[in-house]
Amino acid sequence: MNADTVCALYEEAARLRLGLGAGGPWLRAHMDSDAVHHLVPDPASYYWPDGERRWWQCTALLRMSDGEQVTGMLAVLPETMAG
Repeated sequence: MNADTVCALYEEAARLRLGLGAGGPWLRAHMDSDAVHHLVPDPASYYWPDGERRWWQCTALLRMSDGEQVTGMLAVLPETMAG
């Protein structure tokens, strides 16, 4: 996944107030724009007792411009992940 896509997902999570993911201009400024970034979704049903998954908790593995790899959490809508 490229840096633009990751930043757009963080912006969506913030705009929708999904609770995980606080990107912003600092994220884009520090991410390696040429690197491949990864999201690993955990669509486990135990998050939602009624069975309706409103968002998936994802682990983000990001490469920063100084070469460091960092991890974080990000909420992603299921329809966004499927698209």
